[in-house]
Amino acid sequence: MKNKAGGKKEKKGLKEYIKGIINNWYPTYIYDKVEHIPYDLIKDNNIKLILFDMDNTLVDYNHKYTKELKKWVKGIKAQGVKLYIFSNSMMEDVVKKIALELGMQYEYNVSKPRLKGYYKVLRETDIPRENILMIGDQIFTDIWGRK
Repeated sequence: MKNKAGGKKEKKGLKEYIKGIINNWYPTYIYDKVEHIPYDLIKDNNIKLILFDMDNTLVDYNHKYTKELKKWVKGIKAQGVKLYIFSNSMMEDVVKKIALELGMQYEYNVSKPRLKGYYKVLRETDIPRENILMIGDQIFTDIWGRK
């Protein structure tokens, strides 16, 4: 497309639009394990609530977590950050057991990436969206739903 002066005319906002689409699918931070996330990252970004996917994020295939994770959770809670397991699992008993062991609240069968579960937690906690961090391993459920 050319403008009246004969020069090439770029559509305004196209680059920003594409960048926005890509950002919706790309995680803000990437860490191998939850317990590798620095405490300062949480503090410096004024995070007040962390939502955790459960399977393959907090726990392995056998629903086991590490001592290092439990220590990390304790340190984050000491900073006054609220912690929720936010899982698509339909097994409330499993989600509840892990949440109790780690000292977290939980929501199960939340149907990520649908927003209903996120809105429920927003209403319950009254914490602004910009102060919430979602930690998970799946782009199409955990990351996209939070963005």
